[in-house]
Amino acid sequence: MPEPVSTTAALIGIFKSLRAGVRALRQGNLADEHRAAVDEIADLLTDAQDRLSDLQQVSIELREENAALRKQIVDHDDWQERLSAYDRVTAPGGAVVYQRADTPAGTQPDHYVCPACVERRELQILQDLRVMSGSFECPGCGNKYPVNPRQNPPRRKVVSRGEW
Repeated sequence: MPEPVSTTAALIGIFKSLRAGVRALRQGNLADEHRAAVDEIADLLTDAQDRLSDLQQVSIELREENAALRKQIVDHDDWQERLSAYDRVTAPGGAVVYQRADTPAGTQPDHYVCPACVERRELQILQDLRVMSGSFECPGCGNKYPVNPRQNPPRRKVVSRGEW
């Protein structure tokens, strides 16, 4: 299939040559009825060349849109591939989060990802706040999730100092 830009450029070149030929005819010795026909041909060539230029512009815009759509498809496929490495799970603390699935030993630590950020196509690793509630916080959006089970506070030992 010929390249649209080179084909269009070739057609514009043909139109320019035809217009030059029409100009030469106009300068020649023509009868009035022939001069009117040559003028009409010149007008038709000008109109055709203008339409071809418009089509060339539309072609350029469509190619740019096509390239943008192809990039969106690639970005979508890349995101789907990245997200496929995670499973949506219910964490021990009850929160529904994403967890890395089948991580080969030593490649990445076991971690959880914020579900709110996943909806925005971001992978934000939840950070353990090391609190008794078992909450983890997302550095991206600030949401907190009960990932670990809630811990009871340690019992205080009452030390008896003798009888009163």
